[in-house]
Amino acid sequence: MIVSMLDMREHVALDRSPIEEMCRSLGVEKAERLVGGAMEELAVWISRADPMWRQGRIEELRQLAGQVAPLAERLGMPNLAAVAAQLVALCARDDPAALAAVASRMIRLGESSLVAIWELQNLSG
Repeated sequence: MIVSMLDMREHVALDRSPIEEMCRSLGVEKAERLVGGAMEELAVWISRADPMWRQGRIEELRQLAGQVAPLAERLGMPNLAAVAAQLVALCARDDPAALAAVASRMIRLGESSLVAIWELQNLSG
């Protein structure tokens, strides 16, 4: 018997342009506060997703993913935004395996995206 191990790492894509645009239009200080608050909110939402799908709270998970998608887009996290949008659509279907896979993917990608943007902030000062 051959057993394959899946690589559970996600490719994180960050688009700096939304944050750079915020810095230009609002000023660096205000943009940093807004981005910091949005990242904290995103971290809270991502942490709530796992218990929601494990407990079968699908409507709450759909609403949460519906909030994650546009926020991730505004923060320059296109992959996370796309996966969250996929999760919204899956919540309307009766496919528990797909729902579990995409919910887990959103959580992994959300965590990885937050770490990547925090590291990017630390590198840039």
